Amino acid sequence: MLAKLSTIALRYGMAGVVMISFLLPPSVAAAQGKSKKELADDVIAKAKADAAKKPDLAEQWSDFLHYINIARPKIAASYGQAILDAGTTPREIYMLSINKTDSLETLRKGAKLEGLGELVKKYRQAIEKGYLAWRSDPAQIEESIKMLHRSLEGYRLGISRLADSGEYAIPLLLQKLMDEKTPQVQRERIVTMLHKLGPVAVRGYSVALQAKDTQFVGFVANALKQIEYPAALPRLREALLRKDLPEETRKAITAAIISCNGGSDSALKKSPAELFYAQAVKYYNRNDSLRPDPRYDNAFVWFWKPATGAQQILVPKEILCDIYAMRMSRLALKHDTTFSPAVPLWLSACVRREVDLPEGKTDPLWPKERPKAAFYTLASSPRYLQQVLGRALKDGNVAIAKAVIRSMSKTTGPVSLIKPLDGGAQPLVSAMGYPDRNVRFLAGETLTLAMPTKDFAGSAMVMSLLNEALRQSGKKYALVIAANDKKRNTLKDAVRAAGYEVLSTPDIRQALTVAQQAIGLDAVIVGPDTLTLPVIRRFRGTTNFYYMPIVVTKPTAQMNSLAAKDGKIVILNPTKIGDEAAVAKALAKAMALSAGKALSEDEALAWAIRAANAIRTVGERDKSIYNLRRTVDSLSAAAGSKSAKLQIAASRALAVINSDKAQREIVALALKADADEAVRIAAFNAASESVRRYGNKCIDAQCKALVEMVAAPKAGELLKAAAQLLGTMNLTSEKMPKLIESTDKLD
Repeated sequence: MLAKLSTIALRYGMAGVVMISFLLPPSVAAAQGKSKKELADDVIAKAKADAAKKPDLAEQWSDFLHYINIARPKIAASYGQAILDAGTTPREIYMLSINKTDSLETLRKGAKLEGLGELVKKYRQAIEKGYLAWRSDPAQIEESIKMLHRSLEGYRLGISRLADSGEYAIPLLLQKLMDEKTPQVQRERIVTMLHKLGPVAVRGYSVALQAKDTQFVGFVANALKQIEYPAALPRLREALLRKDLPEETRKAITAAIISCNGGSDSALKKSPAELFYAQAVKYYNRNDSLRPDPRYDNAFVWFWKPATGAQQILVPKEILCDIYAMRMSRLALKHDTTFSPAVPLWLSACVRREVDLPEGKTDPLWPKERPKAAFYTLASSPRYLQQVLGRALKDGNVAIAKAVIRSMSKTTGPVSLIKPLDGGAQPLVSAMGYPDRNVRFLAGETLTLAMPTKDFAGSAMVMSLLNEALRQSGKKYALVIAANDKKRNTLKDAVRAAGYEVLSTPDIRQALTVAQQAIGLDAVIVGPDTLTLPVIRRFRGTTNFYYMPIVVTKPTAQMNSLAAKDGKIVILNPTKIGDEAAVAKALAKAMALSAGKALSEDEALAWAIRAANAIRTVGERDKSIYNLRRTVDSLSAAAGSKSAKLQIAASRALAVINSDKAQREIVALALKADADEAVRIAAFNAASESVRRYGNKCIDAQCKALVEMVAAPKAGELLKAAAQLLGTMNLTSEKMPKLIESTDKLD
């Protein structure tokens, strides 16, 4: 009785004292000549003594699972927490879980019980850590290998454990197989079980084909043959080129190639370069069969060292496919230096490796002293960069597209930027129609500053993009097209509620014009009463709207098929056009499909300033195919913004455009009395430059206002800048009396 009650006290702490007071029959206390309180104190003392002893983990684990199964979460929690409080290691917890076959299923049940969620989460994490510790333990792997040449049951158990260890077992297994001191029986058993590790062993086994021992190479080839995994093909084909292979090993490799190629001998007719490149593409595309195990933070990259054998280096799992895409591309070039497709693929993977590397993590295969990816893109020829950009646009990888365009802007001349690739693609021109504004504006800025001397397909878009950049506000814009007034207004309200500024038109013939005149369009939504196909054709037929996300409200079979092919169309049920949540969800899905991204206010301002600076650069050189006059309205609007930096950049850009309006807008800003003084000084200087370049185009009212300002008896930089403009204007004498009269006090 005392032992049972002490167990209760141990589980429930001081609350157990109260419980014991109620549970103890008076006769028990009387029989021992003690009061109920005294006996309860004895029980608690025994419980504390028991707690000091090492607990029976297996029994506690069993009780923990038992109380989960009968849905008693509070009691289950007491057992579960006691195991953790005892300092039980993750490996011990993992062993507890595998010794009780229903452990994981029971934990899944426990996660759903009130108050057990966090505790179960801790156990799941501990089990994963424990599994990793167990499967990677060299001593455990060594013991498992020894079991292979014992009894038949030991052989089976050894294979099972080695399979659990997976890639961790490969170095020691291969080392034992190569070691002449390994007992013959053990070597034979290793040979018979190598393939049992399955596809996870292919990367490790493949590098082992480089070993000098040709008999060993034959054993490895035979294992790959039995695994039948296509990822082994490039290394097998490479091994077949070796001159030192005996006929038996050559036959083993040939058989492995046919087996890994689905029974076909076609891979034997391909060069290693072709096979390595094909594998690089699969890695770059993150083929499901090549991805690392998502349960673990790291993954293995394999190497073969003649002195030590197979070696693995752990890298963050996020970059494993990038690293192997680079390696396979590099090996393709090693076997055939003229295999040019491997170059842009290597560059793409190199950039993406840098993009994919999680913050705070490092790549042990890329030393700090090695240059960053930008070094290699800068050193690459334009045709390769165009291919890298084309792949990034196709994949929707904004980070890579931006990185490549930045490199192109620094090294690539105008001819190469617009020169079509084989097949007619012009990636940088296509980038101007990309949904992500950063990509779009970078492409436009690059083509602007490249100063092409001849028109090219898409050249008209460049100034449109600069206009769009100048007018950015950091807001999202959507165009609503609906013929019916009531439905159009309903859609407009729902789109506004989703956080968009709304443009609208009832006329599909005007839709494209409205879109082109917009500050910057993020999405199009078409009402149920509107001819949808003509709208889609118009937008998809215009370069700068090719990637535009479109929400349609006609769920027909034809539209479903078109949406699946297009990839950037979302279908909204027509009965939901007034449902704000449904409209917001459809727009969000469309934006995600098209990789679009709204700019923040800071980003929008930065791009507006960059656009103005680009226009200024083009105007200064005075030799361009671009019509800068198309940007005057947008620059004028920018000159009236709240940002002093943008006002100054806009006025300086207007100064290099030969336009009456451009010059007058600068002077208007300079004369604006409530404007920031630094802005006004910059505007006066810009106006002076404009007048020197193109002559005085100001209206009489502006000239008069300028004379009156200069005539005022005030000194300072502002007045000096105004006086300089006045002198530059070379006004006729009849416009100068006010200035002359202002000197009468000096007579």
